[in-house]
Amino acid sequence: MKTDYDATDDILVLHFTDKPVSREVSQDWNLNIAYADDRNIVGIVILDAKASGAWRVPQHAVKVSPPCPRLIPEKVAPFPR
Repeated sequence: MKTDYDATDDILVLHFTDKPVSREVSQDWNLNIAYADDRNIVGIVILDAKASGAWRVPQHAVKVSPPCPRLIPEKVAPFPR
C-alpha cells in the first residue's frame, strides 16, 4: 500500500495495487473508490482529508506528493453496463 497526500488541495490517495483503474465510484462528495477490471479496489481518494479528520498523521512523518493522475475521476472509463 502507498499513501500520497497533496497538502495544497488537501487530497489523500491510498494506493492498494498497481493494477489499471477501470472504474471509479463516488461514495460521497469527498470519497471516490477506484476499481480494477476484476472488481478489486485499486485505490481510494479522499477530498478535504485533513479537514474531515481522515489525515491525522504528522506532516513530518510522511512524504508529501501530488495525487496519482490515474485515480482522477475524469480520466477513468466507466464499467460497461
